[in-house]
Amino acid sequence: MRNDSRRAGVAAAVLAVGAAAALPARADKAGMDALRKMLGTYRNLKSYQDSWTRAVESGNRREAASGSLRVAMPNKFLLTIDHNGKPAVVLAGDGKRTISYVDHRKQYAQEPGQKRLPAQFLTSDHPALRMMAGGILTSDVEDARIVEKTTVNGAPVQVVKLAFRVPPRPKDKKKTSAEQAKAEKEFADAIRKNQPDVRYYIGVSDGLMYRNEMNANGQTRDGKAVKVTVRQDFRNIRVNQALAASVFSFRPPSGAKRVTVKAKG
Repeated sequence: MRNDSRRAGVAAAVLAVGAAAALPARADKAGMDALRKMLGTYRNLKSYQDSWTRAVESGNRREAASGSLRVAMPNKFLLTIDHNGKPAVVLAGDGKRTISYVDHRKQYAQEPGQKRLPAQFLTSDHPALRMMAGGILTSDVEDARIVEKTTVNGAPVQVVKLAFRVPPRPKDKKKTSAEQAKAEKEFADAIRKNQPDVRYYIGVSDGLMYRNEMNANGQTRDGKAVKVTVRQDFRNIRVNQALAASVFSFRPPSGAKRVTVKAKG
């Protein structure tokens, strides 16, 4: 069930990286402050609502996803995902039970509710859900700079461009120290040269994310170079409003088959 949810989300996890770690001191202070403000804002929300869209372009290939999110802390949620205009996934939790429904299979899994948002949301493609569940979008950030101020859907935002840390290169015992240092520098230079251009559009006054974008170099299956673009927009954002219990109620369609979730470990 989880794999279907990730596919329906059109695999934009590269826009939301990492787990907790210290932020580098050499990054632009204003850019990092904007990221910290955003994270603090979502961590302190009592409720959140939006409608969202995601567009992915890879060469001549186009994919689109859309849906809505409702969250009431500490443990209620409803996330809907449509893929290319067709219903794909619903994840719902009313505090008493959690339901994961996959439309193309006409199957759903049901589990007891939890005291907090499910741990699987720590890697969600939806940044608000990820941060409210306790995830951090900034742990792999090496640098963050405010490069523009504009508006998104009428909201004044500052555009924060991110650069990510280079992962460590495995040591080669056959190389001398000088050779190893040269190889590491070449590796780091190559990684930095080909890093995706990732930008967060963060509200100036409220610290909320209104858009994220990624532009990167990719390859087709036959090795041809292509440009890859991912853009996710959030509209109709409302925070800290009272939400009725009925908002989180979801009943799988008639004929849907319940499946058993295998225990982990």
